[in-house]
Amino acid sequence: LELKGLGLERIQSTVDGFCVMERLCSLVYIILIVVFVLSLNDLGNGFTQDSTLCSTKKCDLCEHDFIIVLASGRSGSTTTKNMISQLPNVQISGEHDGQLISIKEMYDDIEQTNKEFLESGVGNYIDPKRFLCWVQKWFFLHTGKSCKSNVIHGFKEIRYRHPDELRFVKKVFPCAKFVLNYREDAEGYSLFMEDIPIEQREEFAAAFEGFHKEFPEDSFVITLEQFSEEKWNALFRWLGFPQCKATFVLHANRNHGYRTDGRKAVRCK
Repeated sequence: LELKGLGLERIQSTVDGFCVMERLCSLVYIILIVVFVLSLNDLGNGFTQDSTLCSTKKCDLCEHDFIIVLASGRSGSTTTKNMISQLPNVQISGEHDGQLISIKEMYDDIEQTNKEFLESGVGNYIDPKRFLCWVQKWFFLHTGKSCKSNVIHGFKEIRYRHPDELRFVKKVFPCAKFVLNYREDAEGYSLFMEDIPIEQREEFAAAFEGFHKEFPEDSFVITLEQFSEEKWNALFRWLGFPQCKATFVLHANRNHGYRTDGRKAVRCK
C-alpha cells in the first residue's frame, strides 16, 4: 500500500508500523504455540512418572498410618478431631463432603467391568487394588500439612452412615485406626438434625455398632455421652500414645454453633 505523494505520509507511517507489529505478533504467537506444545509433552511425562496407577512401585495400602473419625453429625465429632489432632505428629483434617461415596460408585463400576471382562474377554481388566492405592494417595496428599513418613494423617467425616459405605472406607484404609463417634440418645440431636427421622438416627448408631463388632481390633467407640478425661486417655492409649493425657475435654461448636475450641487440652510427656 503506497500513500506517499498524496499528503498522507502520517497514515503511511502508521500502516507500515502496524504491518511490522503484526509480523512481530505473529512470530511471538508461533513461538508461544511451540512452547505450549512442548510443555504438554513434558507435563504428560511428569504425570506418567508420578502417577500411582502407572508406577511400577508395589502398591501397599498399609504403607501409611491413618486415624479416621467416623461420626454422626452434632455428636462431638469436631471436638473428637481437635482432641486427637493435639497428639504429637498427628494431623486430622475436617470433612470432605463424603467424597468416598462417589468413589465407591466408581469402584463398583470397576468391579462390574472386571466381571464382564472375565466372562467375555472383551475390554480391559483394571486392578482394583491399584485404584484403591490411587484413592488413598489422594487422601494422604490432601489431609494434613506434612507428608513426612512419621506423620499420621487422617480425617473426620459425618456422611458415612450406612454399613456398605463404612466397609468401603475400611477397604480403602485397611490398616487405619477408626474412631467411632455418635450419640447413644437418638432423641438428643440438635435442631440441625430434626429433619432426620428418629428411626434413621438409630440406624446411624446401629451402623457404627455393627462396624465395631465386625472390626473390633481396628475401631474404638467414644459416644458423646462418654466424653470424659478418663475415656479420652483410654482412646489415646489405644491409638498408641500412652504418654499423652487429657487435662480436660474441649467443647467445639458450643450452643449449636460452629465455633472451634483452640485451647490446649492434651499434655504429653
